[in-house]
Amino acid sequence: MHFFWKKKQVPKKDFKGQLWDIGNDVVFIYKNFLHLNVSKIVISTWSILLGILFFLPFFFLAFIVWFIDPIDWLEIVTFIFLGQDVSLELVAGLAGHPFWLATIMFLVFTAFAAFMLASSYSLFLLSRLAQWYIERKKLAVKENLYFSRNYITTFIVIFALNFVYILAPIIIWAWCIFFLYLFLNAWYIWNAWFELLSFLLAIIFSISILYLGYRLLFGYIILAATNDEKDIKKARYYVAESIRITSGKVFWKFLVVFIIYAIVIFPFYSLESILDRKLWDLSAAMSYKTQTLDNIDDAEVAYYEYITKEYSELSSEQISSRIGVFTWISVFYSILLYLLLSGLFVFVMTSFYTRILNK
Repeated sequence: MHFFWKKKQVPKKDFKGQLWDIGNDVVFIYKNFLHLNVSKIVISTWSILLGILFFLPFFFLAFIVWFIDPIDWLEIVTFIFLGQDVSLELVAGLAGHPFWLATIMFLVFTAFAAFMLASSYSLFLLSRLAQWYIERKKLAVKENLYFSRNYITTFIVIFALNFVYILAPIIIWAWCIFFLYLFLNAWYIWNAWFELLSFLLAIIFSISILYLGYRLLFGYIILAATNDEKDIKKARYYVAESIRITSGKVFWKFLVVFIIYAIVIFPFYSLESILDRKLWDLSAAMSYKTQTLDNIDDAEVAYYEYITKEYSELSSEQISSRIGVFTWISVFYSILLYLLLSGLFVFVMTSFYTRILNK
């Protein structure tokens, strides 16, 4: 089913009015809380299944290569999961078959990349849902574009192009660090200079990645606003259009919206972090107290001794009981976070695109 939005002639609003509209869009979304979460559950389920569908062909190819190549993968798996020492035979086996090693590594990497790209289709579906909400309509759960081959493939190519764009500054940064290390090492310059310059390069790199991410952020949202499958353009058009509409002074508006969003969600995820830390500490105290830990590093001994002392007044049974309680609390809170906040960033950015960028 295709739908069309009629452009309404409305006077241009200042930024305060635009913020008010974005807030109203979010409020309307939560007024439809049941419809919202049923839609999110279906979208999440389908996106995972889609990721698996894209993952399986590469996984089966990797399995076939694993079955026929001469490398002893069972020994490698044993080493990874059981922490056994690396044997000379294992190293020699890997070094002696570089083609097979590179092939299977490529297939495994491609399989997981395919899963991540395809499962990210949920972002498109959420944006599509958000655009209906912005029009004060509800998209029927079964009528979202779950099975549109053209939308799926275009979305995946958009994300692949975004990755290529972001990969460029990563490569430049890595080369800068490498040549900086060689230069300072060749001139026997004090290591503090390398640390300082590396820190400055890391700051520049982080800022450039964040800014580039912002410029590329709206490609899939623009695609989601394409109402008819016949109107779908090449993926590079959506990437270029995202870069075009995010230029100029609009960046500070994005920063304001993003900061408001971060302030709203920060307490919720901070509480989740506190719960996770509490559960981790209890589990660590229990393991150390019952002597079920192996191979503790010297650097970790102080932590385990401190955390055990912190819960010294509790018996093992009491600690175990608390672990159970906090596990259930953590599970319940994770579900609550999903229902309340999952997809919120996409909704806010879709509203930002509609109210500010697409004018």
